[in-house]
Amino acid sequence: ESRCSFTSRGANLFSCPGDESLALCISEDCGMGAGIAAMFKKKFGRVSELKEQSEVLCNTMLISYIIVGE
Repeated sequence: ESRCSFTSRGANLFSCPGDESLALCISEDCGMGAGIAAMFKKKFGRVSELKEQSEVLCNTMLISYIIVGE
């Protein structure tokens, strides 16, 4: 039994409910300088946390993000 599910929607990605998670594939250097990656960087920041995890290509990194009062 899978504990994860994936839903594709046509909407503003950054207006999803707070109980949903966003995922993004980025370059190994965590540059996030263009496209949607730059939008993630601007909205959420915390790139240093990703870099500190020192993961290699094709691994998963996690940042917990809780929105309060939005």
